[in-house]
Amino acid sequence: MSAYENVLTLGEGSTEAVVASAKAYVAGAQEIATTCTALTKANVDRWVAATKSLAAVKRPEDALEVQSAFLHEVLEQTVADGKVLMDLGSKVFGEVTAPFAAQADVFTKWLPKAA
Repeated sequence: MSAYENVLTLGEGSTEAVVASAKAYVAGAQEIATTCTALTKANVDRWVAATKSLAAVKRPEDALEVQSAFLHEVLEQTVADGKVLMDLGSKVFGEVTAPFAAQADVFTKWLPKAA
């Protein structure tokens, strides 16, 4: 294969990598948006339930217990939600960069032959 054909093949592969990466980005952004929406809805539902629980208490001590339990739940859920989003972000990053990594491998295999 001539150097021109190698460069042409490399350019075509790079274009395909950009397209594949863009598709992965769009899919990943949609997945992140869907996940964020679900997490937000779950948080709103927790707040509504906590507000109803607080409204139903008769004594200040009970209100403190309900509020304390709710704050503890919120803290734990925030950590869990953060892990979900971090894992999802890492997954999407890997999917977006994978086509470029594959194309870099093709380039590095071709490079010594051209020199």
